[in-house]
Amino acid sequence: MHLVGKVALVTGGSGDIGRAIAIALAAAGADIVVSYVSSAERASVAAVQAVGRRGLAVHLNHRDPLATKTAYDKVVAACGVEHWDPAERLGCADGAGLGPGA
Repeated sequence: MHLVGKVALVTGGSGDIGRAIAIALAAAGADIVVSYVSSAERASVAAVQAVGRRGLAVHLNHRDPLATKTAYDKVVAACGVEHWDPAERLGCADGAGLGPGA
C-alpha cells in the first residue's frame, strides 16, 4: 500500500490499536493526524515521526460539533490543504472503537 501524499485521521490514537494503525499508515507513506479526547497522544505522534512522516495530535470529542470543526480547521491548516476532501485524502481510520450512535 502506497500512501505518500495522503493524510489519515486516526481516532483513538492514544490507545494501542490507534497507535498501531497510525504507525502502519505512516510506514505506508501517509502523514498522520491522531485525535485524542482526554490526553495528548505524544507517543503515537513520535512513532509516526520516527518513520519519517508528519504527525499531529488534535483534541477531538466526536460528540461535540464545535470541537469537530476546530479539529478539522487544525488539520486543514497543518496539512497545507484548503479543505479535507475524502476523495483525495485517505480519510479516517477508527482506532477509538466508534460505532453507530457514538
